[in-house]
Amino acid sequence: MQRILIVNLNWLGDALFSTPFLRAIKENLPSSYLAVLGVLRIKEILETNPYLDQLILFDERGRDKGLFSRIRLIKRIKKKQFDTVFILKPSLSRTLMLKLTGIKEFIGFDNCKSGWLLTKRIPKPKKSMHLIDYFLTIPEHSGLTIKKRVYEFFPSVEDEGYVESLYSQNKIDFLLPSIIINPGANWIPKRWPKEFWSGLIAKIKESLNVNIIVTGAEKDKAMAAEIIERGKTPVFNLTGETTLRQLGALMKRARLVISADSGPMHIAASVGTKVIALFGPTSPSITGPYPLEQHIIIQKDVGCPIPCYNSDCRDFRCMKAISVEEVFRQVKQLILYD
Repeated sequence: MQRILIVNLNWLGDALFSTPFLRAIKENLPSSYLAVLGVLRIKEILETNPYLDQLILFDERGRDKGLFSRIRLIKRIKKKQFDTVFILKPSLSRTLMLKLTGIKEFIGFDNCKSGWLLTKRIPKPKKSMHLIDYFLTIPEHSGLTIKKRVYEFFPSVEDEGYVESLYSQNKIDFLLPSIIINPGANWIPKRWPKEFWSGLIAKIKESLNVNIIVTGAEKDKAMAAEIIERGKTPVFNLTGETTLRQLGALMKRARLVISADSGPMHIAASVGTKVIALFGPTSPSITGPYPLEQHIIIQKDVGCPIPCYNSDCRDFRCMKAISVEEVFRQVKQLILYD
């Protein structure tokens, strides 16, 4: 039985974008033992994935930060006797660490950081592409067949039961379609202005007979409260009320999710729910909901280079260029006619 390790999944998006890769390995090598080495924050995304046999987690900012902790991690991996490691993103330190575990075959993209440590170097794609397709280049060049190019997220039965209880406790109408508003994003330039969200909520409530549910993390509570107060419209505020998997179950039940470029946007798409994605400084062709043609992307050309990773930007004209009226037209079209 081949024992395979996949590494360098550092973010929620990376973890979701890797799920077609995990599926491809299991479909091509069904008897293989497949593990992922990753940081703690990806746990909820992958721990219920049916294609994964093990999730090896480490706390890169806490107890696993020091030298002795890394030595313990090396010993843990060595005991598993992996044959092959796929490195999805270059990292000299992590590749060097894995060299000490006795793994024989190292496969990843040829690069100036750690390419010299690989036993099989995959040429980096020359053209820009979505990160899902970028990651899948590795198994394709390794002779594996890609049968399905979708990312997947797997809320548990318990997560779905929790959402049922949320609906009951908050008196959300089970028979009405639900629209989820997810206003947060991991950095401010990607956020649609709060007053725009308020205006959209008011328009939806005025014209459509739907449940409007606002979601977000605990840190988004103040923002969500301000949006709801500005809108002067009764909605169901579930901000901070769900884990990531519970959020996935909630979004799976929804008819539509409206979000900026964020982890929850990808969670919605990965459970099969239609997304209206509001893009500003980032590129939907690289980090948009996948596959792009199944969702609605709204992005305006304001003369700035895309992608733009200037997190200090305080202009926000790319997000302000998206009007409430345009987003509402898309919502109305999807709810009434799709």
